[in-house]
Amino acid sequence: MQQSISLANSQRKLAGMRGEAPKLRHSMDELQAKVGSNRLEVAELLIELEKERLFIQTFPFLLSN
Repeated sequence: MQQSISLANSQRKLAGMRGEAPKLRHSMDELQAKVGSNRLEVAELLIELEKERLFIQTFPFLLSN
């Protein structure tokens, strides 16, 4: 009797998890897309920073007062 109650509880939990899995997968996909977008933005900012650094290194006299 105890085993059948335990089995029923386990099956109920499993069914709940199966219902949550697609939602979690969707959330994970959205977060991964945001991470990818943020990485691209960081890379673009690093490129701009490097361009500015090279410009200052190449033409320091343009910045002197």
